[in-house]
Amino acid sequence: PTGGGAASALLCALLAADLLGGSIVAQAPPPVPVPAHEADAVATTSAPKIFMAPNPPACAASMADIACHLTHMAMQITVETTVCASHMGFHNPTVYDSDSRMFPLGHSERGCAALILNTMSDFCAIIADIQSVMFVCFDVNQACGQSISRAARFLLKAGAWRQSR
Repeated sequence: PTGGGAASALLCALLAADLLGGSIVAQAPPPVPVPAHEADAVATTSAPKIFMAPNPPACAASMADIACHLTHMAMQITVETTVCASHMGFHNPTVYDSDSRMFPLGHSERGCAALILNTMSDFCAIIADIQSVMFVCFDVNQACGQSISRAARFLLKAGAWRQSR
């Protein structure tokens, strides 16, 4: 992230870390003192298993990536509304008797297509980030789905780049 996005990415990472247990580094809870008369009973039973993410820093970073991609996708949808739906028609004349595509902030078929492809690529990035969270937070291997989502993302980005030229 650049500019103000770096601060929001840090905020997202800290929020995700807070959801994971209060810090980026997972810590075991303090031991609970056991009364002497219950010590024998406790020694024969096993302690409940505490869930701990296999890679807490990567888990927090992946959750922050999801938040950042969702934010970017929402911003893209707002821009698409301006570029793709202003003046209510691609070739309707404006009050100045010119084509709507030439009017400032008017329609641009290629620009509209590029924005939609970028939004779809952000959606693929969110899917890849969710699969990354599945691996680094829950130790469930999703490498194939993550690779397919990233490949689809880059194909859509290439199409959007081509449309914008």
